[in-house]
Amino acid sequence: MVARILMLTLPPQVLGGVAAKAEILAASLRDCGHQVTVAFYGTRTHDRDLCTFSARPKTRIGECFGGLRAVTVGCRAPALEYTYTADSPLWRDLVAGHDRHIAVGGSVLIANPLAAARVPHLVWCAGDLEDDRRPRHDAMTPVRRLFDSTFIEPKLRAQEIRVLNGPGRIYTVSRHSAERLNGLVADWEHPVEVISIPTDVEFFKPADRPPVSGRIGFAGRLADPRKNPALLFAALAEVRKRRGDVTLAVTGEATPALHRMTTEAGVADAVEFVGILERPELRRFYQSLDGLVIPSLREGFAIVGTEAMACGVPVVSTRCGGPLDYLDHRVNGLLCGFEPADVADAILEIVNDRALRDNMANAARERIVRDFGSANFRRSVSEAWHAVWGEDVGLR
Repeated sequence: MVARILMLTLPPQVLGGVAAKAEILAASLRDCGHQVTVAFYGTRTHDRDLCTFSARPKTRIGECFGGLRAVTVGCRAPALEYTYTADSPLWRDLVAGHDRHIAVGGSVLIANPLAAARVPHLVWCAGDLEDDRRPRHDAMTPVRRLFDSTFIEPKLRAQEIRVLNGPGRIYTVSRHSAERLNGLVADWEHPVEVISIPTDVEFFKPADRPPVSGRIGFAGRLADPRKNPALLFAALAEVRKRRGDVTLAVTGEATPALHRMTTEAGVADAVEFVGILERPELRRFYQSLDGLVIPSLREGFAIVGTEAMACGVPVVSTRCGGPLDYLDHRVNGLLCGFEPADVADAILEIVNDRALRDNMANAARERIVRDFGSANFRRSVSEAWHAVWGEDVGLR
């Protein structure tokens, strides 16, 4: 059976884990022969022609993810975060025009229009609302934080409750996230299960040459407060007190705030911002590293960790959630606390002990190939699809 699939997700221009996993799932379903439409809300930054306070919001048809049909859905009051995922006539019309429905997001909020429509659906999220928003909330100004707590968050929590108690089956990306979500509902008919994000182990693979000694890296949106940039730079400063040739390479562009952080930490001369990297460049970036650091406060999964490990790069990560699914301490990487000295000790252990580093590099590659390749992903999606709709999705 060829299904007309509607996938609700975040705007693809928002780079990160949600866009990556949405593209992986959408491409897999398209390659099975299904008709996939990707729908996402318009934002006040990119879609002012669709989002408005007064006139009727609109939709726009386009393409995303390598030629898939894309629908941008406008909303009223785009300055208010909860309006992006609020039920609306535009969402209802889209839902009614498809026979299979999927939501892919950071939290479950993106599935709110599906829960409101009471249609069976599959949700693939990274975590709960608290995990997703708390660091961003804490980084707000006091006035904005007060407004957020009293007006925005209650409406978002109401959407989360609607989805959690709705007709969808919820899957998440790690055991940590599943445990948190399962704790939010007293009597689950179908507890949250895990669909891990796959890694292309044929593409992400070790280099033929050794890495640059003492070069550590970070990949991701470091301007996101959840990524904990202050800890990363403070740890680098601690490392360089003990070994002055260690440097840090960071993907993405340097914002003024990040430049200020590196200067205040005294490491501006040791940090290189390498810009936004296309996929081949990202692979070369991983391959050049002695180790990758994940200093995050919270992570649903952290795709960069499995990609780096597939390239034979050991990972140093705080105990922030998702990485515990693939990091085995002192086997294929190192887990650490949230103090700069904790992260620094782990980094130095990798760059100073070449035998340990090489052993962990080999074990990292083996773990990702064994447990996080495409075959495991296809099996998990097939089982989830059958659980929701009682049919074979066609993934092989």
